[in-house]
Amino acid sequence: MPLSYSSGHMYGDIWTLSLFGGRFSCDFSCPYCWKERFKGDSTTESKHHFIEDDFNIDLNLGEPKTIFICEGTDICSPALSNQDITRILDHCHRYPRHTFWVQSKNPERLLEFAEHGIWEHAYIGTTMESDLELGQEYMGFAPSRADRANAMQAIAASGIKTYTTLEPLMKFSSAKNFAAMVKQCNPEFVFIGRESLRRVKVPEPFRYEVFALRAEIEKFARVIMKENAQVWM
Repeated sequence: MPLSYSSGHMYGDIWTLSLFGGRFSCDFSCPYCWKERFKGDSTTESKHHFIEDDFNIDLNLGEPKTIFICEGTDICSPALSNQDITRILDHCHRYPRHTFWVQSKNPERLLEFAEHGIWEHAYIGTTMESDLELGQEYMGFAPSRADRANAMQAIAASGIKTYTTLEPLMKFSSAKNFAAMVKQCNPEFVFIGRESLRRVKVPEPFRYEVFALRAEIEKFARVIMKENAQVWM
């Protein structure tokens, strides 16, 4: 997919650049992921591959942008080697006028690249659906939320800017407990979003619980309620 302005329920005023694609989804197979709907479609390219056309786009054109990379897979999916990840980061680092968002459900792996120059103009983000482990039925095969929080804490300690997205937000133990886990990630800002496609009926919190969670998080980070979460406002 070429450089595209985000539409739908993503992050608002942001652009996306895939760079790497293929398979029906990444290897974490989160049931709520939009790519899961392509499973079983024989017309869909099933082999992971670089999208060479994306590497040929001259990103020096136009105004500075915020660009979310690898939106079609997880940059730390087992399908990508360290060499693959380095190629992606090297490419983005050539364009310091833009701010890049590098998001993964396995942020621990990004610690291996903590010395890369891209972090001068990039953020690392991760998804935290809950502080509870609700099982593969809802959360797929990605590393646990606790492991992600520990990794993000180390990433932030290394001086890299971070953010967190709570999407799809699922039921949690308590606002204070979940906020404490989010705080461990030391995010500059936190998104709260709902399961957008309604493909999977995830266990969701009540509206009053989301209010309480937002209030706790706002004690240490800016909270952005995504369009698909307006039902909780």
